[in-house]
Amino acid sequence: MRNIQVRFLATSVLCPVERLVNLYGLPSESASYIFNKLKLSGICSFNKLNPDRLKLQKCDSVFVVLKSYGFSGAQIAQLIQKRPSLLGTKPDNLKHMLQLLSEGGRSEGKNLSHLIVSDPSMLSFVKLPAPLSSSSIQHLVDSYALPIETATFVLHKLSAHGEKLKNFYSILELLKGYGFSDTQIATLIQKRPSMIGIKVDTLVPKLSFLSQKGLTGKKLIDLIVSHPAILNRGLESHLEPAWDILKKCFGTDDKVMAILMRSARFLTANLKKTAQPNIVMLLGEGVPQAAILKLITMQPWVILEKPEKMAYAIRVVKEFGRQPSSLMFIHAIRAVISVTEETWIQKIELFKNLGWTDEDIKRMFLHYPLCFATSNEKIKASCDFFLNEVKYDRSIIVAYPKYLMYGLEKRVRPRFNVLKVLKSMGLINGEVKFSAVVNRTEKDFVLKYILPYEVNIPHLMDIYRGNILTDKE
Repeated sequence: MRNIQVRFLATSVLCPVERLVNLYGLPSESASYIFNKLKLSGICSFNKLNPDRLKLQKCDSVFVVLKSYGFSGAQIAQLIQKRPSLLGTKPDNLKHMLQLLSEGGRSEGKNLSHLIVSDPSMLSFVKLPAPLSSSSIQHLVDSYALPIETATFVLHKLSAHGEKLKNFYSILELLKGYGFSDTQIATLIQKRPSMIGIKVDTLVPKLSFLSQKGLTGKKLIDLIVSHPAILNRGLESHLEPAWDILKKCFGTDDKVMAILMRSARFLTANLKKTAQPNIVMLLGEGVPQAAILKLITMQPWVILEKPEKMAYAIRVVKEFGRQPSSLMFIHAIRAVISVTEETWIQKIELFKNLGWTDEDIKRMFLHYPLCFATSNEKIKASCDFFLNEVKYDRSIIVAYPKYLMYGLEKRVRPRFNVLKVLKSMGLINGEVKFSAVVNRTEKDFVLKYILPYEVNIPHLMDIYRGNILTDKE
């Protein structure tokens, strides 16, 4: 905008047509068209004595707004010719129209300016809100402790609708009655703006239903704040059926609550098409109910996958020889279902290309299936390090596939470097196995292999953190 202002000064002595051409890049024909529409006198000046001054100022303001939203000179010319009345639009109103169209996703897939030029009539359908009252904003801030940005947003959306604004105040009072703090209410609005339009009469029975089921106080608040979409779901069409499905599968309201506190998505997902058939499928295969409940609490997304994907995972796991009655079965399901069928096949081929036999792959999967959930790149890099630098035999990785899950650059390599330095200086027995080192927790490793040797090697911690390279690096 500053560039436009500078050019404005440079062109203030030009005739109106020349100004429009030079300042905004309009074609001369379009500039002449606007000149005639505004009924300008043609005086070559832009001083206070020029009778066209106010007309040109308003015209300038309109063009500046259009330019700020990416309209080119040619697009402005087309827009004015298609919709001459735009020259009489108040700049603030025009800016608000464009802002609403932009926020409303009307420009998705296309440039906003191109859309409006192709169909200027869309500007007619943008409803401008009534002017906001600073006292109304302050009332929301003072009475409900909403951040001023949130209060302004609410009033922008609802100020033109008295009943809706009254309804929103009722929502605030209802939420406060259930113990929601001002910050939590503001978070709800920011996460789920559409909630401000929910009719309070429909909200009351939803919160009452959840409370009657045992979700009260902090549990209810945490549930709603974590997943505000719950408030937009119908009670009879969604919340009650979802609860009934989970209770039918697991028996008690307490177990349903435990599931929901792990993932509130179970109240908004289509359980009839996902969780219900998946749970029935797993139970039918002989997977214990306790194991399914554990799967849901660990990784709730697994049970919400498409049933056909669950069926594929069950088939793969059983082909490896893992029995559904085993608690390890659900971990194997997690591993298979976490990737596409194509990626799973590629992963098996990768291990074979690295020298593993079918029996090796089976042993690894049965012992620690989650190692198959890691990326192919990480598998290759980890295998290369353990086989070529640590000099492990392939059979060790087959026996301890969990090694492939450890972070190579943050855990495995730094610990190997420390162990190498300690052995080279004769500070530890050469018989210390790397497996005993890599399996330790971070705290235990530092206590046993860093702190006791810093007197002899002051920079040992730097070696561990990668600040100092060892010889082979």
